[in-house]
Amino acid sequence: MRRGRQAAVGDSLANLLDFAGYKVSREFYINDTGNQIEMLGKSIQWRMSGDPTPPDENAYKGDYIKTIADEIKAQGRPFTPEEIKQYGKDRLLDEIRKDLEMFRVRYDTWTSQESLHQSGKVDEVLNFFNSWGLTYTKDGATYLKTTDYGDVEDKPIVKADGQFVYRLPDMAYHRDKYARGWDILIDLWGPDHHAHIATMKAGMKALNFNLASIDEVRPGSSEPP
Repeated sequence: MRRGRQAAVGDSLANLLDFAGYKVSREFYINDTGNQIEMLGKSIQWRMSGDPTPPDENAYKGDYIKTIADEIKAQGRPFTPEEIKQYGKDRLLDEIRKDLEMFRVRYDTWTSQESLHQSGKVDEVLNFFNSWGLTYTKDGATYLKTTDYGDVEDKPIVKADGQFVYRLPDMAYHRDKYARGWDILIDLWGPDHHAHIATMKAGMKALNFNLASIDEVRPGSSEPP
């Protein structure tokens, strides 16, 4: 229920800000790419195979995975691994939408992490950091100099195998929201993401955004004073 509580708190906060005169937009960020999604596809394939031994110790073992696997098998045609992964993503996102509707939380915008990759916006942020000398290579990975902007340690943004670390597309997502004209961004963080906050603030500062506290912004406008 922790995830549901965040949605309820966020929606209540948005309602209060709307009542206070702010222009408010509710947005859901869809984590639909990366290691977790790859594991989702592998877990569904495992359940479809009937093998009692999971392919990886991190495989998802919940009953919902078996349900999705049975739905795919019931369609009576072969699915490619990519199709299986996509079916799983769509199926789980549909469940999220239904759960949110049940307690009347509705979003104005649903933004896909995968779409940020496909649009080149993640690459744009990486190129910006590189061009301004804000990165360095260590053990084959690319690190952002986040300690220059208040973080406790520099953080990797590209793995040694060339894959983006999740924090880079997260930075691109925040930059994209600013580019769409929003001046105040309020994030609802999961209980296991507290350490991520300082890194995200550092990333925004590295992208030349001036961060202001909420009490520095006047009601009735999305603009800082």
